[in-house]
Amino acid sequence: MRLSRAISVQRWVLARAQGICEGCGQPAPFLNEKNEPFFEIHHVKHLVDGGTDSTWNTVALCPNCHRRCHHSIDKHEFTQSL
Repeated sequence: MRLSRAISVQRWVLARAQGICEGCGQPAPFLNEKNEPFFEIHHVKHLVDGGTDSTWNTVALCPNCHRRCHHSIDKHEFTQSL
């Protein structure tokens, strides 16, 4: 089941990040095909767990920080720090 994700929320979060990962504080690792900083959008509280697709529940992360939220030994602590 794919849950709805608002493009307006994604755009707002990317603008808020200003090219800096909201997890590690480093610049985006590269530019995408639109010449924009590449980030992955992450919901701090997952949509399937009742999280909302809102700007306060969403962060812009570099690929490493996004994987850390899902696969690291400290994933819960790291995610809560966001």
